[in-house]
Amino acid sequence: MSQPYSSLIPPHSSNPTSEPRRDPYRPPSPPPSPPHTTTAHAFSDPSKSTAVPRIPPTSDIDPVNPTPLTTSNAPTASHALATSAAKPQLREGEEVGAAQLVSPSTSNVIHNEADASADGTSDGMVDLGWYSPLEQVPEPLVGGVPNTTLWMLIRRFDKQIQHVRTVPTPTTEGSGVKGDLDLNVAKDEAFSPDRLRGNVERLYMTVVIGIITFVKHIARIRSWEDKRRTGAWCATYFVAWSLDLLAPLSLLLLILLIVYPPTRTILFSPAKPLSTTSATTGASKLPPTGVAPGSHDSLTGAPETQPGEAVEQEAHNFVSGFGAIAISSAAGKPHDDLGDPKREEKIPDPTAAATRAADIKDVVEGSEGVAKKATKRPVEEAMWEGARPVMQAVGSIADMWERIANALSPTPPFSRTTPYKLAGVLLPVFLASLVVTPYMVVKGATFFAGVTFYSQPYISRGLDYLNKHYPNWQEAISLENTLLKAVPTNAQLTLTLLRIAEANHAPLPPPTSSHLKVKAAEEHHEHAEAQAEAQPKPKLHPDHPQHEQNQPQSKLPQRALGALKSMTRTAVQTVLHTDHAKAKITHSLPARNRLGAVAEREKVGKAAKGPQEYAARYRGVKGAAVILDYYNVGEGDENVPTRNVGPVLHWRSEDGKQEWKIPVEDIMEIEKLGGFGWKGKMVVGWSLDTKEVVDAVRIVYKTPVRDLQGAIVGERLREEKLLTAVVGRQEMVNRLMSMGKQRWECC
Repeated sequence: MSQPYSSLIPPHSSNPTSEPRRDPYRPPSPPPSPPHTTTAHAFSDPSKSTAVPRIPPTSDIDPVNPTPLTTSNAPTASHALATSAAKPQLREGEEVGAAQLVSPSTSNVIHNEADASADGTSDGMVDLGWYSPLEQVPEPLVGGVPNTTLWMLIRRFDKQIQHVRTVPTPTTEGSGVKGDLDLNVAKDEAFSPDRLRGNVERLYMTVVIGIITFVKHIARIRSWEDKRRTGAWCATYFVAWSLDLLAPLSLLLLILLIVYPPTRTILFSPAKPLSTTSATTGASKLPPTGVAPGSHDSLTGAPETQPGEAVEQEAHNFVSGFGAIAISSAAGKPHDDLGDPKREEKIPDPTAAATRAADIKDVVEGSEGVAKKATKRPVEEAMWEGARPVMQAVGSIADMWERIANALSPTPPFSRTTPYKLAGVLLPVFLASLVVTPYMVVKGATFFAGVTFYSQPYISRGLDYLNKHYPNWQEAISLENTLLKAVPTNAQLTLTLLRIAEANHAPLPPPTSSHLKVKAAEEHHEHAEAQAEAQPKPKLHPDHPQHEQNQPQSKLPQRALGALKSMTRTAVQTVLHTDHAKAKITHSLPARNRLGAVAEREKVGKAAKGPQEYAARYRGVKGAAVILDYYNVGEGDENVPTRNVGPVLHWRSEDGKQEWKIPVEDIMEIEKLGGFGWKGKMVVGWSLDTKEVVDAVRIVYKTPVRDLQGAIVGERLREEKLLTAVVGRQEMVNRLMSMGKQRWECC
């Protein structure tokens, strides 16, 4: 459980000789406390008490019309839904989660300066089981969403979201807000191989798995394994065929599947795991793991400790497999060249550096020429320029698939009437199919095909007119702003669920696992490996990645690899010691930012506290980043009116000599950064088995200029803070994104 942050901060009075520091968000001396309510102040002597009146945040007040904002004019539908779902109206039969009906008690309330309001009621942050065993986390955390599903969404959200920035206006004209929801992809999203990999993994987990699941359902029906279900399908089909009602029946079936979810399990039985059904015959088969399936919705049946983990690992291996094939193809790895096999084994595999290996191969074969040199750079530049549209197209396909899935099966608090909207579009088509003959369909289709083919000049003039007078007409008629408006992607859904918990001062705990499930998954994996070793190994193609693994190998390469690993470990440790020396002697900022980036895995686990405090360094100095529930500015200063700036991110060093604060509402950009670079992270992970890289986060914020009455009269230049070696970085970023009223977009 998290400890009070006030007990970890040395009081200011411990150093009476030091000069008071002027804090732009807080005067140095607090006022005396009234007798009716007191609380221990996080920035004063814990032995003394001062009153902290709860003042409405200035961010909730419109400067033109000073009335509190309501859900009707919230920045997006996500904010409005989160605000309304945080304090739900109890209805009979409606499920409400622990994060929506928190009851602060002395056992789970984190006491800080935000614990007491003006009326004396407790308003502290509630710990719902952060970093606790699965059995100690309440179920469900959010009504209508099982914890396992919630944590699956959060896991994938953490991997997908890497860099976000605020959207300036809530309109759809160039703002990135589509369908009244934020967290869309920016039009100028930068390309990176890591983002391309993430989008391809999402494509696998959504589109590929969905299509293969549908194919296996059809194959199961065709196999006649379930004779009653297949017989019913067969009889219905031929009755409709004899009555010329195949089209109306198909549309009616589609409408029923949309508006009445139980028909999905009746018509397509999900009883068997996906890995035990053959996609060609529909018959039962042994999973690829060779043992009983440990997961239900994965193609391999691999064991998992939480639902969705096996599919995520499959997606990771799916992309890695494509990468291995691409590298081998680029290097031109042959299998039928003349040479000594024993000598070839001693030569390093050129696929480690695909481009260089391909060049070496061309030089050896004599195919290196002037034309190749002249075309190499333009072709590579064109490929990198074309990679960004490909990355965005893959992401758009995955987003659309997720939206359709969430429209068919809405998750609270999003509207449950979306399926009826989709069915309403199909209903006129169904009614028309009862009277329209096939001849009329063919005649109308050929007519419109001819009109489209021969009216190109008129179509071009019409498009030019629309582009000139309605420049955003394509975005306005897109599915995101029409039929699927306010239907979220999985990332938007996760952000809304996080906002619900933050609106109720009960942050959602990070994904956790049951120790029993972890042990069972490990035993399942060991049993599968034992059975795989016992089975005869198949004869593989020489180009197959596992071909060399199946051949008998000598111990010399293993010894050489061990020696290389030992040398790499020594080099990494030397670099780390050098960074410490540079940071201490020359005060090098890059060296200071790398301090603490590599830590023992056990120490990192013990340092994780949350949900309020996160161990982090700033310019190499050890400290803690704390998210305060709210913060009053101007207390004790007669010249400055007291006001609440809302939640604040406060960093303070361990010795209490350095600190800064950023109001969450002023944050404009959040970017996750690697603590040691992606190459260094790979080297550290391979050479130092007991250590891991602790990553960083960059926060860009604005500093508003206010007059004596507290009104904003201008803004200073953008400033940024770089927190390194952040323990619990994913959780801290999720909280910062979901606490304020910003409209985010991925960039």
